[in-house]
Amino acid sequence: MRQRTRALQLVALLCATTAAALALDPVDQARYPSYVERGELALRPQLALRVLDSGERLTPDAVLAIKFAPRLLLAERVKPALVDAARAVAQPSADLRRGIELLVAWDDQVAAASVGALVFQRFWDTYRAKVKQPYAVPWDPARPAETPSGLGDPAAAVPMLEEAVRWVRSTFGSEFAAWGDVYRYRFGDIDLPGEGAAGLYGAYRVQQFDPAPGAKRIAGWIDGQDEIAGFGDAWVMLVHFTNPVQAQSVLAYGETSRRGAPHGRDQIGIFARRALRPVWFTEAEIRAHLEREYRP
Repeated sequence: MRQRTRALQLVALLCATTAAALALDPVDQARYPSYVERGELALRPQLALRVLDSGERLTPDAVLAIKFAPRLLLAERVKPALVDAARAVAQPSADLRRGIELLVAWDDQVAAASVGALVFQRFWDTYRAKVKQPYAVPWDPARPAETPSGLGDPAAAVPMLEEAVRWVRSTFGSEFAAWGDVYRYRFGDIDLPGEGAAGLYGAYRVQQFDPAPGAKRIAGWIDGQDEIAGFGDAWVMLVHFTNPVQAQSVLAYGETSRRGAPHGRDQIGIFARRALRPVWFTEAEIRAHLEREYRP
């Protein structure tokens, strides 16, 4: 049973860890065609590699917690240097002091209740766009899962942190706005706090939210648009190879994009609370939940 459980967990993390595994056993890229992926190991697979290399026993519940974990590896790599640079300012402005306060208290996550994540995101987006080498230590093939790290230009970073505080305050009403106040799962009258972020921030729970009226970012339905907004982790399945097999799943954006359909939005609440629903395999299970039967 333990071996089968371990196999399941490895399969569940395979997609995000392929590049990470290659980093531990690097190949000679010159021997392969140019279309074979190469280059530095991104932050998301680094985070996945750390999970697999932890040595901890991965139970099904642990795998589920890992899958829905909203932490950002980027924060771990650059936030300490940013806080140190800001604290080194002799006469910090009120906005800079507020930025330090927010970052120190922030849990390095993009969970619905995380305060400070919006300021960090605004800082990084601005800083990365303006600084040629944003990291003090660029990605190093000899340390593929420990780099990049630090700030390449701390002097430039400090005023950008100040600007981030002001921007979040003016855009969202308060620099203390939580991530889920701005990022929402919205399907008509369903309006839930969102979690997750783009993989470039080192998020394992990858989610993309699109701009919507009212300074919100939406995954789901935006009034006046036909297409589903946002993308990312939408279908999750956890299979436990017991006898008989047990499985759980969630399809965040529903079985159809047709608005008004009964199963177009009935799973977003499950997804938002980091849960899964049972998968029905047997004929008895299917018949117990049957809505309509058709025989040609």
